[in-house]
Amino acid sequence: MKKPVSYNPHSRDLLVHGIASAKVGEKQLAYKYLERYLYQDPPVKEQIDAMYYLSLVSPTEAEQRDWIEKILAMDPTEGRARRQLAILNGELQTEKIVDPDRLPEQVAQQIPVNDLERFICPQCGGRMTFAADGQSLVCENCEAKSLRGKSGNRIEETNFFISLATGQGHSKAVNTQISLCAGCGAEFIIPAQQLSWQCPFCESNYEVVQKEEREILLPGALIPFSLTESQAYETLITWWKGNQDANAGKFEAMQGIYLPIWTFDIGGFIDWQLEIKENRQWYPQSSTKAIFYDDIRVPATRKCPRLMKDLMNSYDFEAMVAFDYKYLVNWIAETYDVPAGDAAISARKLALEAERQYLKDVNFQPIRNLALNTSRVTVEQYKLVLVPVWSVMLVLGAERFPVMINGQNGKLFSTNQDENKNNFLSRMLRWID
Repeated sequence: MKKPVSYNPHSRDLLVHGIASAKVGEKQLAYKYLERYLYQDPPVKEQIDAMYYLSLVSPTEAEQRDWIEKILAMDPTEGRARRQLAILNGELQTEKIVDPDRLPEQVAQQIPVNDLERFICPQCGGRMTFAADGQSLVCENCEAKSLRGKSGNRIEETNFFISLATGQGHSKAVNTQISLCAGCGAEFIIPAQQLSWQCPFCESNYEVVQKEEREILLPGALIPFSLTESQAYETLITWWKGNQDANAGKFEAMQGIYLPIWTFDIGGFIDWQLEIKENRQWYPQSSTKAIFYDDIRVPATRKCPRLMKDLMNSYDFEAMVAFDYKYLVNWIAETYDVPAGDAAISARKLALEAERQYLKDVNFQPIRNLALNTSRVTVEQYKLVLVPVWSVMLVLGAERFPVMINGQNGKLFSTNQDENKNNFLSRMLRWID
């Protein structure tokens, strides 16, 4: 094996010529330039550049993979290498890779949905509904019960890098689905955002089998309802009795619904530097820290943004099960209108805020000029999770306040709570508006 020689800045011309040759398809010449350049022991970043293009011009798949693995050993978050490895593994097709600066326009289409499952009682033919115990289907006529255990399926997460490369992570649910009710023959248009539906004429319950998986990501997990409607109503009344406006107002439109949230796994390395005060002097410090955050939660719907943050963090994810359409019987379920790519930016920001706070908390002395280098922090995996909510509208005169009750544990959230924290000021601001 040849011994590396000391790096000469002028030898960077070898890298430039090697990359240029690779881009015009002169693979043998590119390989010669780039391999020779690596023997100069260049800086790490330029080593990675040379190895990446060597992976593109190498004659065998084994050698291509070898160069990619060397890059990832040096920097596990290197985007080009991760994409090339996904291609070599057959997880990513080159023809599906999109230019993030020129995303293809989404075109709404009408999709006939024929694979609908109607839930009827095997004994009397009545309508089956999913009970709020999260485990059983119950007939509304003869009360026959069909117990359902957990499916046993694994909760699957999606590789975020691959999803973003193909455009799946940028997409919203846009298509329209046309369905025919098997109970009465009525035909309906179902928005792509809706995963289950009930016929308004014969009240048959259906699940919607999503056909456009390339554009619309299906949920990977779900937390079943544990709170019944009567229990949710009792929670609502107890809360309202303690309110100063308890003798006024009314509640409307209580409804059980599954709302979507994204979860992201974020990992990598953070390089940080700061100045710490000791004995009236400021001293610089710096280091690198490995990080990993599991299931950072971000709303996947734009509805009620003032409530969604606290609501989504109130769920116990230990009760999460693999998604099964049958959990949606008798319940409305909405899918996402926030693309995964947009939500990932928010998740990454939350992780960095947590790291920034951690560095402040572990230093007991005063610090200043804290700076983080996050170039090696990446989103690893993600999934769409449906969470149970009892949604109610509080009407106070001409004003309406949404109320959300966690369908798992009964915790209640309302914008009216915020109003009462500073009642006079909030009313004054509304009067000015």
